[in-house]
Amino acid sequence: MPELVLAILDTAGEDLLRDYAKEASTPADVLRRFAEHTSASVRFAVASRSATPSDVLKILALDSAPNIRAAAARIQGMPVSSLVNLVADADNAVRKAVAGNVSMPPELLMRLAVDDVADVVAAVAANASATGPVLTKIVNDQLARRAGRPARPAYSTERDTFPLEPLISAGGNSNTPDEALTVLVNSVAGVFARSSSPRDERRLAEEARVWAAVARNEKASPDVLEAVARSAHRELWMKGDPDRVPRDLEGSRERILTDIVDNSGSRVGTLEFLSDGEWVARRTTTRSERDDGHTTTWTIWDGSATAAAKADMARKVRREISRRSWQREDSQADRIGFATNPDAAPEILDELANDPADAVRRAVAENRSTPPAAFARLAADAERLVRIAAAGSSHPDSAIREHERSGYTREPREVAYRDGFESLAQDVDPEVRTAVASNAGAFWVALSEPARSRMAFDEHPSVRAAVLTSISELDHVFGGLEISAAALQHMIQTGGPETWRTLAARYGELPIAILEQLASAGDIETTLLVAKDYYTKGDLLVRLARSTDRDVVEAVAARPRFGEQRDLNDAVGNALVRNPHAPEIFLRQVAYGGTKDEDMIKLAISHPNFPESMLIGLAKGTDQRWIMAAAASRNPQALAAVAANDQASAEALAYVATYGGHEAREALLLNKNTPPELLLRLIEQNSRG
Repeated sequence: MPELVLAILDTAGEDLLRDYAKEASTPADVLRRFAEHTSASVRFAVASRSATPSDVLKILALDSAPNIRAAAARIQGMPVSSLVNLVADADNAVRKAVAGNVSMPPELLMRLAVDDVADVVAAVAANASATGPVLTKIVNDQLARRAGRPARPAYSTERDTFPLEPLISAGGNSNTPDEALTVLVNSVAGVFARSSSPRDERRLAEEARVWAAVARNEKASPDVLEAVARSAHRELWMKGDPDRVPRDLEGSRERILTDIVDNSGSRVGTLEFLSDGEWVARRTTTRSERDDGHTTTWTIWDGSATAAAKADMARKVRREISRRSWQREDSQADRIGFATNPDAAPEILDELANDPADAVRRAVAENRSTPPAAFARLAADAERLVRIAAAGSSHPDSAIREHERSGYTREPREVAYRDGFESLAQDVDPEVRTAVASNAGAFWVALSEPARSRMAFDEHPSVRAAVLTSISELDHVFGGLEISAAALQHMIQTGGPETWRTLAARYGELPIAILEQLASAGDIETTLLVAKDYYTKGDLLVRLARSTDRDVVEAVAARPRFGEQRDLNDAVGNALVRNPHAPEIFLRQVAYGGTKDEDMIKLAISHPNFPESMLIGLAKGTDQRWIMAAAASRNPQALAAVAANDQASAEALAYVATYGGHEAREALLLNKNTPPELLLRLIEQNSRG
């Protein structure tokens, strides 16, 4: 209630009055009283309103507090008479505030254009109401002031402190005439040419801010933008190690030239000049080294990241060129040219996806840059050749994303096309489904696991064959093959040796149930592959250790055992040592420390594949356990060696006397340690025989 506010004006708290002063519905007579209130915060609240009556503004424009005058100076609708006073205000902040008021007459802006304070002039230069003559005056006046300063000595190391903000603001103002922009662009190049230190990279980066403002100016002429592009490309470079130079110089060049590419006023010729992307700033990476408790860190150039950034920028520029060159024409050949261009702008490809010509739509369907929404429409196209083209297409990641994925994993771009590919995977035409199954990028990345598994059950043999081919060509997958166990079982049941071998070759990617099914398929080559799979274990591995095929047994025996001291006396080891096909190397492992089981050691030593040379070596040794084991093998040469060993126990010599041949008995007769009773036994045997 205004009456109540006026009644309590002198006694109400400042918070209440400030809140009421900000209300849009506050009457003019109340605002007028507030503008003259003794509290500066209440008056400031009135000055901060977006809309205030002109008579109230006149009061605020004469306020004693500079911050209140400055706040009021920004309000549109300030009476001209008050603006005249504010333009001449002694406070810099007030003049800066009024300089940015878009309701300022050009005459007053012209007066502020030559203000001695750079911030005030910069505010005029940024004012959307500033006219061409005003902006031209700012450019000329600022450049004249710069040229009129005393020249610095050649040996001076002081930085140039001339304020560039007015020139930067003028360069970015859409009302600045081309003639003034041309003068501005050339003036920066002139500063570089006159510089006593042409490669003063910090100064170059400072001056480049003017070019950056012009590069963003949507009203700048093509000639002006061309001049900025070529000047920045020529001047903004650096050399040296990244730790020792201001790297932002190349960054400034990249930002300026990127703005040129994005500026709708740039001509195609300018973009073609920038189309190689070589002007992209070099990327860096950090290295560190720890020595004697201290960590040293330094920055080096990253060649692969830089190459990826350049490739992506080149593609962006080529895409922009296609966008500028695009004109909807009736020539089908022209439309196909755009439809096949991987650098065509997305909106062009989206439009061509609805083209009446099948050949054009087919070309768009094959294009790697076709947007996902357009691709989904083409995946449902009535023409089968268009759908086949879409089913075989790929949409790779950009170069920079490929580089980033080395340290940071994101979803591949192909995932965005899932809806289209899953529609194609259920197409009525088997040729379309086959094309999807043959497309590795689509099958393994775009399709979901249920969709892949469904394709393994497809009724058409060409689809199932394509699924098998995609499985065989897939790189190793950590965590298992992303197809359901039911689908794999179906492939095994309906397939033959080629299918079984392809699946069995996926080491470490199949569940044990599938490996068991493959081992039971009846194909030796498949079984051999299963024996080599490090996921094969338990009862299946024991069964394979009992195989009648030498290669399978050797594959089981050759499987790596983690830890040199692991006991081989497990179910697999016991099965192998009893298998007549057990390889020599496994038997050696058992005999020499692979187990402490005496029976297993005896089995290994007595195995037909145990090397005879090792048996003879054991028989000639001093360890009674090994001497007895060698004798137990009943190898004629080993028995003879035991008989001749003067370290052999009486038990071992008696064993030789029982099972040894003529050579062993002769050796016993010559052995000085042969017990008398054993000699008597040999004599008796000889007399009988």
